[in-house]
Amino acid sequence: MKLRMLSLFAIAAMMVCPTFAADEAKKGKKGNRQAGRQNVAAALMKQLAEVGLTDEQKTKITEMGKKAGAEIKAIREEAGFTADLSKKLAETQRSMKDSEKKGKDRMAAIHEAAGLSEAQIASLKKANEVRGKFQKDVVALLTAEQKTKLPEQLSRTMNRGKKGQGKKKKDAA
Repeated sequence: MKLRMLSLFAIAAMMVCPTFAADEAKKGKKGNRQAGRQNVAAALMKQLAEVGLTDEQKTKITEMGKKAGAEIKAIREEAGFTADLSKKLAETQRSMKDSEKKGKDRMAAIHEAAGLSEAQIASLKKANEVRGKFQKDVVALLTAEQKTKLPEQLSRTMNRGKKGQGKKKKDAA
């Protein structure tokens, strides 16, 4: 009888332990995602995985990323841009994904629906400028061969604003 009770207890314990372990793993993953959002260097290095960064480049990118991340954090804090507001903005963007509005009109509608103040909208623009400068500085560290291996999304980001520059030169000639 005691053996049977002990066996049942052991089976119950084996069933419960993985559940607790899974809960702890979920908590750990959530914390890592939060840290990843704030670490611009880690996010960019993940995109550059196929480029084949040297250890020296990785070190420089990490240093530059710490500076950019601190600047972005300061910009967001100064404007009162909280994690809850960031979540609300992301939800609003998802809900308006299929909106008929495009470009600046769509972003203005998203900002209004999320309840952002003018200062918060300006802080988003400023933080994006810092992030963009960081990305351009990182791409400048790459060799010509590495630049050919840039992911398409990052390559498009780096070439933004260059469209039409050739037309101006032709028109001026």
